[in-house]
Amino acid sequence: MDGCRLGYLRPARPLAEGGRDIQGAVVMLAPDGPDPVWQQVMQQVSAVLIDRPALIEALQAGDRARAAALLEDELARRLQSGLTGR
Repeated sequence: MDGCRLGYLRPARPLAEGGRDIQGAVVMLAPDGPDPVWQQVMQQVSAVLIDRPALIEALQAGDRARAAALLEDELARRLQSGLTGR
């Protein structure tokens, strides 16, 4: 596989677990290899999922364009902050 993948899987019917319904699952894939850059990218994606609830909301709604825009904006901001030390 080239690059990373992020998706949201929604079962036909919610899955019951521990008295709660699971509506779907976030799936993150990264190539397995000696280059750690992909794992670093997915670490940042994971952090964005935690820090920006709007991303998971867009994924749950099936709004791919919104999810991509949110993720791209946030990753660019984090990269810029890392480069400038802010």
